[in-house]
Order: sequence, then structure tokens, then C-alpha cells
Amino acid sequence: RQHRRARTLKSAQIVYNNHNCLADCLVINTSENGAALQMNDFFEYPAKFLLKVHHGPTHRCEVCWQRGNKMGVRFLES
Repeated sequence: RQHRRARTLKSAQIVYNNHNCLADCLVINTSENGAALQMNDFFEYPAKFLLKVHHGPTHRCEVCWQRGNKMGVRFLES
């Protein structure tokens, strides 16, 4: 499983609440099905949101786990 993950370190934004609220984050690792994120704070985020990667794709995401300021998400199909 390790060989399918890519270390990325890309900046991104989490968009939620009718596309009005934004939060900055850092994408640490990605795979074809999800990503690990590092947040700027310890806020508890909604279960589903949009992840807009700077100079990259936008993904609809569902939170799988959250520990402190780190979060694992699963990409939902469009």
C-alpha cells in the first residue's frame, strides 16, 4: 500500500457551508482514493467538504479520521 501513496506537500483550501467558509491546509500525502491533510488549527471540520488544491484538482471529500490538526479524507466520486 505504501507504494501507491505520493508525498505531496501542496497547499489547499477546505470549502464548506455553502461554499462560504474557507480554511487553509496542507496536503501531506495523496493516493487515488484520498489524502492526508494537516490543518492550521484544531477545529473540528464537517464530515463532507470540497478540497481545492492550489494548482491542482478540486475533490469532494469525506472525513475518515481526525486527530489533532491532522485529517484523513476519502475522495468521493463526482
